[in-house]
Amino acid sequence: MALNLYLNTAATDPANAVVRSEVALEPQTMPTLVYCDQVQVNLYLADGTGSFDSRSGAAGYSIRVGIGPTNAAPSSGTFTLTLDGDTTSALSYGASAATVQSALNALASVISAGGVTVTGSAPIYRISFVTAGARSLLTADATSLTPTSEITVGRIQTGDGSKIDVQSVRMVRSPVVYQTTWNRITNGWSGWLDLATYELGLLLGSDASLQTDFEVEITDGSGNRTTLAKPQITIRGEVVDANPTIPLAPDEYFSAVESAQRFVNNTPAFTEIVGGGAGSLDGLATVDLLVGRMEAVVSHGQLYIYRLESATDATLIPTKIRPTDYAATTNEKVWYLYKALPYAHAATHQNGNTDEIDVTGLSGVLADPQVPTTHANSHTAGNPDEIKLDDLAAPDDNTDLDVSTSAHGLCPKAPNDSSQFLDGTGAWSIPTIAAQEVDGTVTVSGEVYDYIHREQTVMMYGKTTNAVPMVLTGAVNAWGTFPNSNGISVYPGGTIVFDILVSARNTGTATQQSAAWRFTGVMRIQNSFGGGTLTASIVQATKDPLYTDNASLDCDVYTDGTKSLGVQVTGVATANKYCIWTARVSYVVAAGDNTHTA
Repeated sequence: MALNLYLNTAATDPANAVVRSEVALEPQTMPTLVYCDQVQVNLYLADGTGSFDSRSGAAGYSIRVGIGPTNAAPSSGTFTLTLDGDTTSALSYGASAATVQSALNALASVISAGGVTVTGSAPIYRISFVTAGARSLLTADATSLTPTSEITVGRIQTGDGSKIDVQSVRMVRSPVVYQTTWNRITNGWSGWLDLATYELGLLLGSDASLQTDFEVEITDGSGNRTTLAKPQITIRGEVVDANPTIPLAPDEYFSAVESAQRFVNNTPAFTEIVGGGAGSLDGLATVDLLVGRMEAVVSHGQLYIYRLESATDATLIPTKIRPTDYAATTNEKVWYLYKALPYAHAATHQNGNTDEIDVTGLSGVLADPQVPTTHANSHTAGNPDEIKLDDLAAPDDNTDLDVSTSAHGLCPKAPNDSSQFLDGTGAWSIPTIAAQEVDGTVTVSGEVYDYIHREQTVMMYGKTTNAVPMVLTGAVNAWGTFPNSNGISVYPGGTIVFDILVSARNTGTATQQSAAWRFTGVMRIQNSFGGGTLTASIVQATKDPLYTDNASLDCDVYTDGTKSLGVQVTGVATANKYCIWTARVSYVVAAGDNTHTA
Protein backbone atom coordinates (compact mmCIF):
# COMPACT_ATOMS: atom_id res chain seq x y z
CA MET A 1 0.00 0.00 0.00
CA ALA A 2 1.32 3.39 -0.99
CA LEU A 3 2.19 6.01 1.64
CA ASN A 4 0.18 9.18 0.91
CA LEU A 5 1.97 12.39 1.99
CA TYR A 6 0.15 15.74 1.87
CA LEU A 7 2.40 18.83 2.06
CA ASN A 8 0.98 22.24 2.95
CA THR A 9 2.82 24.69 0.71
CA ALA A 10 1.45 27.59 2.79
CA ALA A 11 3.10 26.35 6.02
CA THR A 12 5.33 28.97 7.64
CA ASP A 13 7.89 26.29 8.66
CA PRO A 14 8.79 23.38 6.31
CA ALA A 15 9.25 21.25 9.42
CA ASN A 16 5.46 21.41 9.96
CA ALA A 17 4.40 21.08 6.31
CA VAL A 18 3.15 17.47 6.52
CA VAL A 19 -0.66 17.51 6.98
CA ARG A 20 -3.50 14.99 7.01
CA SER A 21 -5.03 15.93 3.61
CA GLU A 22 -5.59 18.87 1.27
CA VAL A 23 -8.56 19.94 3.45
CA ALA A 24 -7.33 18.79 6.89
CA LEU A 25 -4.32 21.04 7.47
CA GLU A 26 -3.27 19.99 10.99
CA PRO A 27 0.51 19.23 11.08
CA GLN A 28 1.24 15.51 11.22
CA THR A 29 4.20 13.46 12.38
CA MET A 30 6.02 11.64 9.61
CA PRO A 31 5.32 7.89 9.53
CA THR A 32 8.13 5.71 10.81
CA LEU A 33 10.00 3.76 8.12
CA VAL A 34 12.10 0.60 8.35
CA TYR A 35 15.61 0.12 7.00
CA CYS A 36 15.84 -2.02 3.80
CA ASP A 37 12.15 -1.53 2.91
CA GLN A 38 11.03 -0.31 -0.52
CA VAL A 39 8.23 2.17 0.06
CA GLN A 40 5.87 3.59 -2.58
CA VAL A 41 5.09 7.22 -1.82
CA ASN A 42 2.35 9.42 -3.32
CA LEU A 43 3.06 13.14 -2.89
CA TYR A 44 0.28 15.76 -2.93
CA LEU A 45 0.60 19.52 -2.48
CA ALA A 46 -2.11 21.42 -0.56
CA ASP A 47 -2.52 25.18 -1.04
CA GLY A 48 -3.55 25.83 2.58
CA THR A 49 -7.12 26.84 1.65
CA GLY A 50 -8.72 23.43 1.30
CA SER A 51 -7.65 22.67 -2.27
CA PHE A 52 -4.73 21.15 -4.10
CA ASP A 53 -1.85 23.47 -5.00
CA SER A 54 -1.89 24.33 -8.74
CA ARG A 55 1.60 22.79 -9.04
CA SER A 56 0.54 19.42 -7.58
CA GLY A 57 1.06 16.85 -10.32
CA ALA A 58 1.38 19.59 -12.97
CA ALA A 59 3.63 19.24 -15.99
CA GLY A 60 6.87 21.25 -16.04
CA TYR A 61 7.80 20.54 -12.42
CA SER A 62 10.26 17.99 -11.01
CA ILE A 63 10.47 16.55 -7.49
CA ARG A 64 13.48 15.49 -5.41
CA VAL A 65 13.19 13.64 -2.09
CA GLY A 66 16.11 13.00 0.24
CA ILE A 67 16.58 11.48 3.69
CA GLY A 68 19.66 12.24 5.80
CA PRO A 69 21.27 14.64 8.25
CA THR A 70 21.17 18.35 7.40
CA ASN A 71 24.48 20.06 6.49
CA ALA A 72 26.49 17.01 7.51
CA ALA A 73 30.08 16.96 6.34
CA PRO A 74 32.21 13.95 5.34
CA SER A 75 34.05 12.37 8.24
CA SER A 76 36.95 10.81 6.36
CA GLY A 77 38.55 10.41 2.96
CA THR A 78 40.08 12.78 0.43
CA PHE A 79 39.09 15.04 -2.46
CA THR A 80 40.75 16.86 -5.35
CA LEU A 81 40.22 20.18 -7.17
CA THR A 82 40.83 20.79 -10.90
CA LEU A 83 41.31 23.97 -12.98
CA ASP A 84 41.66 23.88 -16.77
CA GLY A 85 42.76 20.23 -16.72
CA ASP A 86 45.27 20.54 -13.87
CA THR A 87 44.36 18.54 -10.70
CA THR A 88 45.65 18.92 -7.16
CA SER A 89 47.04 16.15 -5.04
CA ALA A 90 44.58 14.37 -2.74
CA LEU A 91 43.39 16.69 0.01
CA SER A 92 42.09 15.49 3.37
CA TYR A 93 38.39 15.95 4.12
CA GLY A 94 39.41 18.35 6.91
CA ALA A 95 42.26 20.13 5.13
CA SER A 96 43.03 23.65 6.29
CA ALA A 97 42.63 26.68 4.03
CA ALA A 98 46.44 27.01 3.84
CA THR A 99 46.78 23.39 2.67
CA VAL A 100 44.15 23.86 -0.04
CA GLN A 101 45.82 27.17 -1.12
CA SER A 102 49.24 25.53 -1.38
CA ALA A 103 47.87 22.65 -3.43
CA LEU A 104 46.09 25.02 -5.85
CA ASN A 105 49.07 27.36 -6.26
CA ALA A 106 51.16 24.37 -7.32
CA LEU A 107 49.03 23.95 -10.49
CA ALA A 108 50.36 25.40 -13.77
CA SER A 109 46.93 26.80 -14.67
CA VAL A 110 46.70 28.62 -11.34
CA ILE A 111 50.27 29.91 -11.61
CA SER A 112 49.53 31.37 -15.07
CA ALA A 113 46.41 33.01 -13.62
CA GLY A 114 48.47 34.77 -10.96
CA GLY A 115 47.71 32.43 -8.01
CA VAL A 116 44.89 32.20 -5.49
CA THR A 117 44.23 32.84 -1.83
CA VAL A 118 42.03 30.45 0.18
CA THR A 119 40.08 31.33 3.31
CA GLY A 120 37.51 29.53 5.43
CA SER A 121 37.73 25.99 6.80
CA ALA A 122 36.41 22.52 6.08
CA PRO A 123 33.80 21.80 4.84
CA ILE A 124 33.57 25.19 2.98
CA TYR A 125 36.32 27.27 1.42
CA ARG A 126 36.46 30.67 -0.32
CA ILE A 127 38.93 30.79 -3.24
CA SER A 128 39.94 34.20 -4.64
CA PHE A 129 42.16 34.68 -7.67
CA VAL A 130 44.87 37.26 -7.04
CA THR A 131 44.81 38.81 -10.53
CA ALA A 132 41.70 40.33 -12.17
CA GLY A 133 40.23 38.51 -15.16
CA ALA A 134 37.75 35.86 -16.18
CA ARG A 135 38.52 32.36 -14.83
CA SER A 136 37.16 28.90 -15.41
CA LEU A 137 35.04 27.34 -12.68
CA LEU A 138 36.86 24.81 -10.54
CA THR A 139 35.68 21.21 -10.61
CA ALA A 140 35.92 18.73 -7.73
CA ASP A 141 36.16 14.96 -7.26
CA ALA A 142 34.45 13.70 -4.08
CA THR A 143 34.43 9.98 -4.83
CA SER A 144 37.01 9.23 -2.07
CA LEU A 145 35.09 11.04 0.68
CA THR A 146 33.15 9.01 3.24
CA PRO A 147 30.33 8.78 3.94
CA THR A 148 29.25 9.42 0.33
CA SER A 149 29.45 13.16 -0.20
CA GLU A 150 29.14 15.87 -2.80
CA ILE A 151 31.28 18.95 -3.51
CA THR A 152 29.46 21.98 -4.86
CA VAL A 153 31.50 24.70 -6.58
CA GLY A 154 29.83 28.09 -6.96
CA ARG A 155 30.88 31.48 -8.27
CA ILE A 156 30.70 34.33 -5.77
CA GLN A 157 32.06 36.99 -8.14
CA THR A 158 32.70 36.76 -11.87
CA GLY A 159 36.09 38.11 -12.83
CA ASP A 160 36.67 40.52 -15.68
CA GLY A 161 39.22 43.18 -16.70
CA SER A 162 38.84 45.04 -13.43
CA LYS A 163 37.58 42.41 -10.97
CA ILE A 164 39.02 39.22 -9.56
CA ASP A 165 37.16 35.93 -9.81
CA VAL A 166 35.90 34.53 -6.49
CA GLN A 167 34.56 30.97 -6.05
CA SER A 168 33.27 28.75 -3.22
CA VAL A 169 33.89 25.05 -2.57
CA ARG A 170 31.45 23.27 -0.23
CA MET A 171 31.57 19.65 0.92
CA VAL A 172 28.34 18.08 2.17
CA ARG A 173 27.31 14.55 2.95
CA SER A 174 24.89 13.10 0.33
CA PRO A 175 21.39 11.99 1.37
CA VAL A 176 21.34 8.44 2.64
CA VAL A 177 18.13 7.92 0.61
CA TYR A 178 17.59 9.92 -2.57
CA GLN A 179 14.91 9.77 -5.30
CA THR A 180 14.51 12.05 -8.33
CA THR A 181 12.27 9.83 -10.47
CA TRP A 182 8.58 10.58 -9.89
CA ASN A 183 5.60 9.83 -12.11
CA ARG A 184 2.71 12.26 -12.45
CA ILE A 185 -0.62 11.05 -11.04
CA THR A 186 -3.91 12.85 -10.49
CA ASN A 187 -3.09 15.92 -8.35
CA GLY A 188 0.38 14.67 -7.44
CA TRP A 189 3.37 12.42 -8.06
CA SER A 190 4.20 8.79 -7.25
CA GLY A 191 7.62 7.20 -6.72
CA TRP A 192 9.57 4.62 -4.69
CA LEU A 193 12.00 5.18 -1.81
CA ASP A 194 14.70 2.51 -1.53
CA LEU A 195 15.67 2.27 2.17
CA ALA A 196 18.20 -0.54 1.56
CA THR A 197 21.11 1.83 0.84
CA TYR A 198 24.65 1.38 2.18
CA GLU A 199 24.67 4.98 3.37
CA LEU A 200 21.49 4.50 5.48
CA GLY A 201 22.93 1.33 7.00
CA LEU A 202 26.15 3.19 7.83
CA LEU A 203 24.19 6.05 9.43
CA LEU A 204 22.02 3.61 11.42
CA GLY A 205 24.99 1.52 12.54
CA SER A 206 24.06 -0.82 15.35
CA ASP A 207 21.32 1.46 16.69
CA ALA A 208 17.76 0.18 16.82
CA SER A 209 16.49 3.43 15.28
CA LEU A 210 17.52 6.96 14.38
CA GLN A 211 15.96 10.33 13.70
CA THR A 212 17.01 12.35 10.71
CA ASP A 213 15.59 14.83 8.20
CA PHE A 214 13.09 14.14 5.38
CA GLU A 215 13.29 16.81 2.67
CA VAL A 216 11.05 17.42 -0.37
CA GLU A 217 12.18 19.93 -3.00
CA ILE A 218 10.36 21.13 -6.16
CA THR A 219 12.02 22.66 -9.24
CA ASP A 220 10.11 24.66 -11.87
CA GLY A 221 10.76 24.85 -15.59
CA SER A 222 13.25 27.69 -15.12
CA GLY A 223 15.37 25.72 -12.65
CA ASN A 224 14.18 27.55 -9.54
CA ARG A 225 14.25 25.26 -6.50
CA THR A 226 11.95 25.47 -3.47
CA THR A 227 11.99 23.32 -0.33
CA LEU A 228 8.39 22.26 0.37
CA ALA A 229 8.86 20.17 3.52
CA LYS A 230 11.63 19.25 5.96
CA PRO A 231 10.16 17.27 8.88
CA GLN A 232 11.97 14.83 11.15
CA ILE A 233 11.54 11.15 10.37
CA THR A 234 12.25 8.03 12.42
CA ILE A 235 13.85 5.03 10.74
CA ARG A 236 14.02 1.74 12.56
CA GLY A 237 16.45 -1.07 11.96
CA GLU A 238 15.21 -4.37 10.58
CA VAL A 239 14.99 -7.78 12.17
CA VAL A 240 14.60 -9.87 9.02
CA ASP A 241 17.47 -9.02 6.71
CA ALA A 242 16.73 -8.54 3.04
CA ASN A 243 19.13 -11.36 2.16
CA PRO A 244 19.29 -13.80 5.06
CA THR A 245 21.63 -16.73 4.83
CA ILE A 246 19.57 -19.76 3.93
CA PRO A 247 21.08 -23.21 3.46
CA LEU A 248 20.91 -24.09 -0.19
CA ALA A 249 20.06 -27.50 -1.50
CA PRO A 250 22.69 -29.13 -3.70
CA ASP A 251 22.34 -28.62 -7.44
CA GLU A 252 20.09 -31.10 -9.19
CA TYR A 253 20.21 -32.13 -12.83
CA PHE A 254 18.10 -34.28 -15.07
CA SER A 255 19.68 -37.46 -16.26
CA ALA A 256 19.92 -38.12 -19.96
CA VAL A 257 16.98 -40.47 -19.75
CA GLU A 258 14.91 -37.95 -17.77
CA SER A 259 15.74 -35.17 -20.23
CA ALA A 260 14.69 -37.34 -23.13
CA GLN A 261 11.36 -37.98 -21.43
CA ARG A 262 10.68 -34.35 -20.52
CA PHE A 263 11.69 -32.52 -23.69
CA VAL A 264 11.16 -32.88 -27.41
CA ASN A 265 14.27 -34.40 -28.96
CA ASN A 266 15.67 -32.87 -32.11
CA THR A 267 17.74 -35.28 -34.17
CA PRO A 268 19.38 -33.13 -36.89
CA ALA A 269 19.94 -36.16 -39.11
CA PHE A 270 16.20 -36.71 -39.60
CA THR A 271 15.04 -35.40 -43.00
CA GLU A 272 12.29 -37.92 -43.63
CA ILE A 273 9.56 -39.64 -41.67
CA VAL A 274 9.98 -43.04 -43.29
CA GLY A 275 12.83 -44.60 -45.22
CA GLY A 276 14.38 -47.02 -42.78
CA GLY A 277 17.78 -45.35 -42.58
CA ALA A 278 19.61 -43.05 -40.22
CA GLY A 279 17.94 -40.06 -41.83
CA SER A 280 14.37 -41.14 -41.08
CA LEU A 281 12.25 -41.42 -37.97
CA ASP A 282 11.33 -45.06 -38.54
CA GLY A 283 15.04 -45.94 -38.67
CA LEU A 284 15.60 -44.80 -35.06
CA ALA A 285 16.19 -47.78 -32.73
CA THR A 286 13.39 -47.87 -30.15
CA VAL A 287 14.33 -50.99 -28.13
CA ASP A 288 15.91 -48.93 -25.33
CA LEU A 289 13.61 -45.92 -25.65
CA LEU A 290 10.92 -45.31 -23.05
CA VAL A 291 7.30 -44.88 -24.00
CA GLY A 292 6.47 -41.17 -24.01
CA ARG A 293 9.65 -40.01 -25.77
CA MET A 294 9.00 -37.22 -28.31
CA GLU A 295 10.91 -36.57 -31.50
CA ALA A 296 10.83 -33.58 -33.89
CA VAL A 297 11.18 -34.19 -37.62
CA VAL A 298 11.39 -31.51 -40.34
CA SER A 299 10.34 -32.96 -43.68
CA HIS A 300 9.39 -31.09 -46.85
CA GLY A 301 8.92 -27.80 -45.13
CA GLN A 302 6.73 -29.19 -42.35
CA LEU A 303 7.57 -29.69 -38.67
CA TYR A 304 6.22 -32.95 -37.22
CA ILE A 305 6.28 -33.87 -33.53
CA TYR A 306 5.86 -37.60 -32.75
CA ARG A 307 5.31 -39.41 -29.43
CA LEU A 308 6.38 -43.04 -28.88
CA GLU A 309 3.50 -45.18 -27.62
CA SER A 310 2.90 -48.86 -26.84
CA ALA A 311 0.89 -50.01 -29.85
CA THR A 312 0.69 -52.50 -32.70
CA ASP A 313 -0.66 -50.24 -35.46
CA ALA A 314 0.81 -50.49 -38.92
CA THR A 315 2.36 -47.43 -40.60
CA LEU A 316 -0.18 -44.86 -41.83
CA ILE A 317 1.72 -41.81 -43.09
CA PRO A 318 1.90 -39.31 -41.50
CA THR A 319 -0.21 -40.15 -38.39
CA LYS A 320 1.31 -43.54 -37.43
CA ILE A 321 4.89 -44.65 -38.03
CA ARG A 322 6.00 -48.19 -37.10
CA PRO A 323 9.78 -48.28 -36.46
CA THR A 324 11.91 -50.74 -38.40
CA ASP A 325 12.99 -52.52 -35.18
CA TYR A 326 9.36 -53.23 -34.31
CA ALA A 327 8.93 -56.80 -33.05
CA ALA A 328 5.61 -58.47 -32.72
CA THR A 329 6.23 -59.70 -29.18
CA THR A 330 9.31 -57.90 -27.81
CA ASN A 331 9.19 -54.27 -28.98
CA GLU A 332 5.65 -53.30 -29.76
CA LYS A 333 6.01 -49.52 -30.07
CA VAL A 334 4.66 -47.07 -32.68
CA TRP A 335 5.31 -43.38 -33.32
CA TYR A 336 2.05 -41.35 -33.16
CA LEU A 337 1.81 -37.87 -34.68
CA TYR A 338 1.38 -35.42 -31.80
CA LYS A 339 1.36 -32.14 -33.71
CA ALA A 340 2.20 -30.84 -37.17
CA LEU A 341 3.39 -27.26 -37.47
CA PRO A 342 4.08 -25.15 -40.57
CA TYR A 343 7.77 -24.59 -41.22
CA ALA A 344 9.55 -22.14 -43.43
CA HIS A 345 8.12 -23.28 -46.74
CA ALA A 346 7.01 -20.21 -48.67
CA ALA A 347 8.75 -21.44 -51.82
CA THR A 348 6.59 -24.56 -51.92
CA HIS A 349 3.49 -22.38 -52.45
CA GLN A 350 4.94 -20.48 -55.41
CA ASN A 351 4.10 -21.02 -59.05
CA GLY A 352 5.22 -24.41 -60.31
CA ASN A 353 6.21 -25.85 -56.90
CA THR A 354 4.84 -28.83 -55.02
CA ASP A 355 2.30 -26.93 -52.92
CA GLU A 356 1.32 -24.23 -55.39
CA ILE A 357 -1.57 -22.02 -54.17
CA ASP A 358 -4.35 -20.84 -56.45
CA VAL A 359 -5.57 -17.36 -55.39
CA THR A 360 -9.12 -18.31 -56.30
CA GLY A 361 -11.13 -18.35 -53.10
CA LEU A 362 -8.54 -16.51 -51.01
CA SER A 363 -9.56 -13.48 -48.97
CA GLY A 364 -7.72 -10.21 -48.40
CA VAL A 365 -5.97 -7.75 -50.70
CA LEU A 366 -3.91 -9.29 -53.52
CA ALA A 367 -0.72 -7.79 -54.88
CA ASP A 368 -1.98 -7.64 -58.47
CA PRO A 369 -5.08 -5.62 -59.45
CA GLN A 370 -8.17 -7.79 -59.88
CA VAL A 371 -10.85 -7.07 -62.49
CA PRO A 372 -14.27 -7.14 -60.81
CA THR A 373 -16.89 -9.44 -62.31
CA THR A 374 -20.24 -8.13 -63.51
CA HIS A 375 -22.56 -7.99 -60.52
CA ALA A 376 -25.01 -5.16 -61.11
CA ASN A 377 -27.96 -7.43 -60.38
CA SER A 378 -26.68 -8.11 -56.84
CA HIS A 379 -27.24 -4.42 -55.99
CA THR A 380 -30.90 -4.37 -57.05
CA ALA A 381 -33.83 -4.52 -54.62
CA GLY A 382 -34.21 -7.83 -52.79
CA ASN A 383 -30.76 -9.17 -53.75
CA PRO A 384 -27.84 -9.97 -51.37
CA ASP A 385 -25.96 -6.70 -52.00
CA GLU A 386 -28.95 -4.40 -52.19
CA ILE A 387 -28.07 -0.69 -52.27
CA LYS A 388 -30.39 1.86 -50.66
CA LEU A 389 -30.71 5.15 -52.49
CA ASP A 390 -30.62 7.18 -49.27
CA ASP A 391 -27.23 5.66 -48.31
CA LEU A 392 -25.51 6.93 -51.49
CA ALA A 393 -23.50 10.13 -51.65
CA ALA A 394 -25.28 13.42 -52.38
CA PRO A 395 -25.75 14.07 -56.15
CA ASP A 396 -24.21 16.99 -58.04
CA ASP A 397 -26.13 20.24 -58.26
CA ASN A 398 -27.41 19.73 -61.83
CA THR A 399 -30.49 18.50 -63.69
CA ASP A 400 -29.20 15.04 -64.66
CA LEU A 401 -31.64 13.19 -62.35
CA ASP A 402 -34.66 15.52 -62.68
CA VAL A 403 -38.08 14.10 -63.62
CA SER A 404 -39.38 15.08 -67.08
CA THR A 405 -42.32 14.38 -69.36
CA SER A 406 -40.23 11.79 -71.17
CA ALA A 407 -38.57 9.90 -68.31
CA HIS A 408 -38.84 9.01 -64.64
CA GLY A 409 -36.56 10.89 -62.26
CA LEU A 410 -36.17 12.72 -59.00
CA CYS A 411 -37.82 15.94 -57.91
CA PRO A 412 -36.01 19.00 -59.30
CA LYS A 413 -34.27 21.35 -56.86
CA ALA A 414 -36.70 23.39 -54.78
CA PRO A 415 -36.94 27.08 -55.83
CA ASN A 416 -37.06 28.36 -52.22
CA ASP A 417 -40.46 29.92 -52.95
CA SER A 418 -43.41 28.74 -50.83
CA SER A 419 -45.94 29.90 -53.43
CA GLN A 420 -44.70 27.45 -56.09
CA PHE A 421 -45.67 23.78 -56.50
CA LEU A 422 -44.50 20.97 -58.78
CA ASP A 423 -46.79 20.72 -61.80
CA GLY A 424 -47.46 17.90 -64.27
CA THR A 425 -44.60 18.95 -66.56
CA GLY A 426 -41.99 18.49 -63.85
CA ALA A 427 -41.55 22.23 -63.33
CA TRP A 428 -42.19 24.53 -60.39
CA SER A 429 -45.16 26.88 -60.96
CA ILE A 430 -47.75 28.91 -59.08
CA PRO A 431 -51.10 27.03 -59.28
CA THR A 432 -54.51 28.59 -59.65
CA ILE A 433 -56.64 27.34 -56.78
CA ALA A 434 -60.42 27.97 -56.80
CA ALA A 435 -61.39 28.39 -53.21
CA GLN A 436 -64.77 26.85 -52.38
CA GLU A 437 -65.14 28.77 -49.16
CA VAL A 438 -62.83 31.10 -47.32
CA ASP A 439 -63.83 32.94 -44.13
CA GLY A 440 -61.65 35.31 -42.16
CA THR A 441 -60.89 38.79 -41.03
CA VAL A 442 -58.59 41.52 -42.26
CA THR A 443 -57.36 44.64 -40.48
CA VAL A 444 -57.20 47.89 -42.46
CA SER A 445 -56.02 51.10 -40.79
CA GLY A 446 -56.73 49.62 -37.37
CA GLU A 447 -60.24 48.47 -38.25
CA VAL A 448 -61.25 44.77 -38.32
CA TYR A 449 -63.35 43.57 -41.24
CA ASP A 450 -64.94 40.16 -41.92
CA TYR A 451 -64.96 38.60 -45.37
CA ILE A 452 -66.42 35.46 -47.00
CA HIS A 453 -65.74 33.98 -50.44
CA ARG A 454 -68.07 31.15 -51.51
CA GLU A 455 -68.95 29.21 -54.57
CA GLN A 456 -72.13 27.10 -54.57
CA THR A 457 -74.63 25.55 -56.94
CA VAL A 458 -78.34 25.59 -56.12
CA MET A 459 -81.11 23.73 -57.93
CA MET A 460 -84.81 24.40 -57.37
CA TYR A 461 -88.12 23.52 -58.95
CA GLY A 462 -91.73 24.23 -58.25
CA LYS A 463 -95.11 25.55 -59.44
CA THR A 464 -95.26 29.09 -60.59
CA THR A 465 -97.63 31.48 -62.22
CA ASN A 466 -97.04 34.35 -64.43
CA ALA A 467 -98.17 36.69 -61.71
CA VAL A 468 -96.08 35.21 -58.82
CA PRO A 469 -92.49 34.58 -59.89
CA MET A 470 -90.60 31.65 -58.55
CA VAL A 471 -87.68 32.99 -56.48
CA LEU A 472 -84.42 31.23 -55.78
CA THR A 473 -83.37 32.43 -52.37
CA GLY A 474 -80.97 31.34 -49.72
CA ALA A 475 -77.83 31.54 -51.81
CA VAL A 476 -76.27 34.09 -49.48
CA ASN A 477 -78.81 34.09 -46.70
CA ALA A 478 -76.03 33.22 -44.24
CA TRP A 479 -75.99 36.55 -42.50
CA GLY A 480 -76.81 36.57 -38.87
CA THR A 481 -75.41 38.30 -35.86
CA PHE A 482 -71.68 38.24 -35.31
CA PRO A 483 -70.30 38.31 -31.71
CA ASN A 484 -67.48 40.72 -31.12
CA SER A 485 -64.70 40.30 -28.55
CA ASN A 486 -66.98 41.52 -25.79
CA GLY A 487 -69.78 39.09 -26.66
CA ILE A 488 -72.07 41.93 -27.93
CA SER A 489 -74.01 41.04 -31.05
CA VAL A 490 -73.45 43.25 -34.08
CA TYR A 491 -74.87 43.26 -37.57
CA PRO A 492 -72.40 43.27 -40.42
CA GLY A 493 -72.72 45.58 -43.33
CA GLY A 494 -70.93 45.56 -46.62
CA THR A 495 -71.12 44.47 -50.23
CA ILE A 496 -71.59 41.25 -52.19
CA VAL A 497 -69.86 40.87 -55.56
CA PHE A 498 -71.70 38.11 -57.44
CA ASP A 499 -71.38 36.02 -60.59
CA ILE A 500 -74.50 33.86 -61.25
CA LEU A 501 -75.21 31.34 -64.00
CA VAL A 502 -78.91 30.38 -64.41
CA SER A 503 -80.58 27.80 -66.61
CA ALA A 504 -84.37 27.31 -66.63
CA ARG A 505 -86.86 24.95 -68.27
CA ASN A 506 -90.64 25.34 -68.26
CA THR A 507 -92.29 21.95 -68.19
CA GLY A 508 -95.72 23.41 -68.54
CA THR A 509 -95.63 23.88 -72.30
CA ALA A 510 -95.54 21.50 -75.16
CA THR A 511 -92.31 23.03 -76.39
CA GLN A 512 -90.61 22.75 -72.99
CA GLN A 513 -89.38 26.34 -73.03
CA SER A 514 -85.74 26.78 -71.89
CA ALA A 515 -83.31 29.62 -71.46
CA ALA A 516 -79.96 30.54 -69.79
CA TRP A 517 -78.53 33.78 -68.39
CA ARG A 518 -75.41 35.14 -66.64
CA PHE A 519 -75.59 37.91 -64.05
CA THR A 520 -72.71 39.90 -62.62
CA GLY A 521 -73.00 42.75 -60.22
CA VAL A 522 -72.89 44.14 -56.71
CA MET A 523 -75.38 44.03 -53.82
CA ARG A 524 -75.07 46.36 -50.83
CA ILE A 525 -76.19 45.52 -47.28
CA GLN A 526 -76.59 48.49 -44.97
CA ASN A 527 -77.13 48.73 -41.25
CA SER A 528 -79.61 51.26 -39.93
CA PHE A 529 -77.85 52.66 -36.93
CA GLY A 530 -79.67 52.41 -33.64
CA GLY A 531 -82.36 50.03 -34.88
CA GLY A 532 -80.18 47.21 -36.06
CA THR A 533 -82.20 46.75 -39.30
CA LEU A 534 -80.46 45.53 -42.45
CA THR A 535 -81.36 46.93 -45.85
CA ALA A 536 -80.23 45.15 -48.99
CA SER A 537 -80.23 46.61 -52.50
CA ILE A 538 -78.70 45.59 -55.82
CA VAL A 539 -76.49 48.48 -56.80
CA GLN A 540 -75.49 47.22 -60.21
CA ALA A 541 -76.37 44.12 -62.24
CA THR A 542 -75.50 43.08 -65.77
CA LYS A 543 -77.57 40.40 -67.48
CA ASP A 544 -76.17 38.46 -70.39
CA PRO A 545 -78.68 36.09 -72.10
CA LEU A 546 -76.78 32.96 -73.08
CA TYR A 547 -79.51 31.10 -75.03
CA THR A 548 -83.30 30.85 -75.27
CA ASP A 549 -85.90 29.00 -77.35
CA ASN A 550 -88.83 30.97 -76.02
CA ALA A 551 -88.73 34.69 -75.78
CA SER A 552 -91.44 34.73 -73.09
CA LEU A 553 -89.04 33.37 -70.45
CA ASP A 554 -87.04 35.93 -68.55
CA CYS A 555 -84.87 36.04 -65.43
CA ASP A 556 -83.56 38.69 -63.05
CA VAL A 557 -81.48 38.79 -59.88
CA TYR A 558 -83.55 39.24 -56.77
CA THR A 559 -83.15 40.49 -53.20
CA ASP A 560 -85.65 40.34 -50.36
CA GLY A 561 -84.55 43.75 -49.17
CA THR A 562 -82.73 42.53 -46.09
CA LYS A 563 -79.88 40.15 -46.60
CA SER A 564 -80.87 37.52 -49.21
CA LEU A 565 -79.74 37.26 -52.81
CA GLY A 566 -81.45 35.06 -55.42
CA VAL A 567 -82.93 34.94 -58.92
CA GLN A 568 -86.49 35.03 -60.24
CA VAL A 569 -87.75 33.48 -63.43
CA THR A 570 -90.83 35.08 -65.14
CA GLY A 571 -92.78 34.66 -68.34
CA VAL A 572 -94.20 31.21 -67.77
CA ALA A 573 -97.01 30.88 -70.31
CA THR A 574 -99.25 28.51 -68.45
CA ALA A 575 -100.20 28.83 -64.84
CA ASN A 576 -99.58 26.17 -62.27
CA LYS A 577 -96.92 24.46 -64.27
CA TYR A 578 -93.55 23.38 -63.07
CA CYS A 579 -90.41 25.28 -63.78
CA ILE A 580 -86.97 23.85 -62.98
CA TRP A 581 -83.86 25.96 -62.86
CA THR A 582 -80.29 25.82 -61.48
CA ALA A 583 -77.97 28.58 -60.48
CA ARG A 584 -74.23 28.50 -59.87
CA VAL A 585 -73.39 31.41 -57.61
CA SER A 586 -69.90 32.75 -57.02
CA TYR A 587 -69.60 35.76 -54.73
CA VAL A 588 -67.38 37.65 -52.35
CA VAL A 589 -68.80 39.34 -49.26
CA ALA A 590 -67.00 42.26 -47.69
CA ALA A 591 -68.57 42.58 -44.23
CA GLY A 592 -69.04 45.60 -42.06
CA ASP A 593 -66.51 47.16 -39.73
CA ASN A 594 -67.64 45.16 -36.69
CA THR A 595 -68.30 48.26 -34.60
CA HIS A 596 -72.06 48.98 -34.79
CA THR A 597 -74.12 47.22 -32.19
CA ALA A 598 -77.67 46.07 -32.82
